[in-house]
Amino acid sequence: MTAKKICAFVFLIFCTFVPAQQTKNFRLIKQKYEQLEANIRQKCSEDTLKVASQQAKNEMLLYCSKEIKKMKAARNQENIVELSRIKKEGTGNYIQAPEADTSDQKGDSRPEYPGGNAAFQNEISENFYFDDVQGNGIQKCIVVLTIEKDGSISNVRAEGENNSYNRQAEIAVYLTTKKWNPARSGGVPISYEMKIPLTMTFQ
Repeated sequence: MTAKKICAFVFLIFCTFVPAQQTKNFRLIKQKYEQLEANIRQKCSEDTLKVASQQAKNEMLLYCSKEIKKMKAARNQENIVELSRIKKEGTGNYIQAPEADTSDQKGDSRPEYPGGNAAFQNEISENFYFDDVQGNGIQKCIVVLTIEKDGSISNVRAEGENNSYNRQAEIAVYLTTKKWNPARSGGVPISYEMKIPLTMTFQ
């Protein structure tokens, strides 16, 4: 199953103060499997050069494709386990937020992702494991996340009818690599809640 395109990716931003919850495990998992994939591709490239016939080359390429697919499925399982852990336990890294007016004040800055919304959208698309999504057609959810005062993300949850799609949306957001430029109120960094409608079409 593949995703043809992202039909909608729109930012709706609301301000709130919340406790922080962070994890680095998703990035460690991502780094591990990126290295494994690079190793597989390098070995396959080297082995393909050793065979003469086109049929043998095609068989080698098919084998490599299957190995990469199995590797991605294994990575997804580790991501699902980590997502479940976060939802159940958190990470223990909680920061008490100050009491303050949570209204959107004129002149205050909102969170910005390095490279802008398009860069964040591209990372979501690259991180999304499409094979785990059950069902075809248009899939929708609202991804809610908090941009913390230090620019990290936390408290990611996706709200929609398709649980498998929601789960992959949450994982894809946690896998983004850069810290945000946090929102500010009166020049002071604050935690900020964002809502992102995410729609993809599958066939």
